[in-house]
Amino acid sequence: MVKRIFIVMGFVFSVAAAQVLAEAINVGPAITDLRDRVADLEENSCGVVEQGVWFPKKNLKLLATHYHEPVDPFYRWVSFSTAIFEGVECTLKVEYWAFEYEGQSYQSRYEYYYQEKEDGLYYIGYRSYSHNGESWVLTVENSYYSDATGELGYLYMPYPVIPGASWGQSYTSITNNDGQTSVSYNVSSKSYGVVEDVVVPAGFYSGCIQLVSNSGSSQSMDWICPNVGIVKHTHSSYRLELVEENPSVWP
Repeated sequence: MVKRIFIVMGFVFSVAAAQVLAEAINVGPAITDLRDRVADLEENSCGVVEQGVWFPKKNLKLLATHYHEPVDPFYRWVSFSTAIFEGVECTLKVEYWAFEYEGQSYQSRYEYYYQEKEDGLYYIGYRSYSHNGESWVLTVENSYYSDATGELGYLYMPYPVIPGASWGQSYTSITNNDGQTSVSYNVSSKSYGVVEDVVVPAGFYSGCIQLVSNSGSSQSMDWICPNVGIVKHTHSSYRLELVEENPSVWP
C-alpha cells in the first residue's frame, strides 16, 4: 500500500508523537463538510450480497494504540454507506481522524470503495483528503485493477466466508497524488483464520472471523464480526480496538 502520514488497513502512521484531543478540537467547518459529503454519497445505491452482515451501515469508534513510537492513543471514526466510484456502484467506508501534534490540529479523511459481486467483496479504490482549516482538499486518489482480468478491483473477501480458506491476487495500482500519476504492480495474499469470540473495550463479540492479510514482509489481521464490522485490527506497529458502536458524538 502507499505510505502516508498514517495508515489504516495497511497505511503506517509515522508521526513521532501525537496527542489526540479529538473530542475537544474545534472542527466545526470540517465536520459539516464531512457530513454533507457522506449525505451526498448515500443518495447513490448499490446492490449487496453479504455486505449487510460483515460491513453493516453503522458508525464505529475505534481506539488506535501504537507499539514502537511515543504516540498517545487517539480515536478513529468509521462510517459505512453507499456511493459511486469510477461509475461503479459500491459500498463506501469513510474513516476520519482528528489529532493534535506539536500544538497544531490535524484532520484527515479516507474514503474506501468496495464493490459487491456474487463471489465476494472487491476493493476497487480509495480517496484521501486533508483539511486546510476551511474545507476538505483531495490529496490522493487510487484505483486498483486486477492483473488477471484487467477489471476494476481485487478480491478482498470471498463469499461464502469459510475458515481456513486462502487466496492470492496480483493487481495494478494507479495513483493520482497532487496531480502526479504513478502506476505500480502489487502481489498480496489473504486468508480466513478461525472463528472466535473477541473482547474489546466496547464489549464481548461472538462468531468473529479473522481476516489475515500479507503483503511483502507486512502482515495485518482484522477481526470482523457479523452485523458489527471490524472490531479489532492489528499491524506490526499499531492496533485498533472498537470502543463504541454508533457513538453519540460522530466524530
